[in-house]
Amino acid sequence: MKILDISLSDKEELSSLISLYKEVFKKELEPEELLWRYKENPEIGVGFHTNTVIRSENNILAHTAVTPKNFEISKHTIKGCLSGGSMVGKKAHGAFPIIFDHMIKRLKDNKFDFVYAFPNEQSAPFLIKYFGFNESFMAYLTLRHDDLKENLNPYEICFQNKIRKKQSKYYINWRFNSFQKSQSIETDTLKIFYKSYNNIECDILSIVPKNEINYSSDNLIQALLKIPKFKKYNYLTTDKTKYKALKSIGFKEGSIKNKFVYLWLSDKFKDKDIALEMCDNDW
Repeated sequence: MKILDISLSDKEELSSLISLYKEVFKKELEPEELLWRYKENPEIGVGFHTNTVIRSENNILAHTAVTPKNFEISKHTIKGCLSGGSMVGKKAHGAFPIIFDHMIKRLKDNKFDFVYAFPNEQSAPFLIKYFGFNESFMAYLTLRHDDLKENLNPYEICFQNKIRKKQSKYYINWRFNSFQKSQSIETDTLKIFYKSYNNIECDILSIVPKNEINYSSDNLIQALLKIPKFKKYNYLTTDKTKYKALKSIGFKEGSIKNKFVYLWLSDKFKDKDIALEMCDNDW
């Protein structure tokens, strides 16, 4: 068995990876989704392979991957990535620490500043104990349309001293307009990307201030009222200020079995808060 970094440019690689997915998760995976996640992302550096596998002959027995993303704070670019797609088949039982350690070393070699993940409750302690990840605040919030209310004491949500996703036009087109065909609305102050489910509920993927610095809870109310009237709206955040602002206008904390964990690979801005949204995951 060998550990290899692959680019998914080979049809046999794709086929074997899809077979592993079916073995582990007992469901199908379309090759278009794999290519979208790990090959078409415009923020993958030249020559960097996002997928690491353990392979025996032509069969992939274990897999892990990252989604590179450019973040920013105060006009400084930070190189981060989302860890995901980990799968270990029956013939490679116990191989996850080996393949994941290989991935972490490769991220350091390629000058990544940090890696983060949203593991389930069973996997999070493993990443914390054996790889030094830190667990941080995360909330999954839900809102029923009829519960949206005006806040008499508006919150201001400011990003000047927080790490958040850098929204280039190339990233926006890949993340929201290609494989996952999202929708959007905009006001004078905000643009919101969202994805609907059966015209009943929607995930609010990203709330983007047009001035790139801040917005108020009143601005958010005005924008939410422009989204078609779904029964329920869902939002994920790792930002405590945004959490308080959304709760003040009617959002309630929902149940979620995932955790938010991160690992700094450099010393750059490691003392700053990381403000993520639902679009920063791969759900």
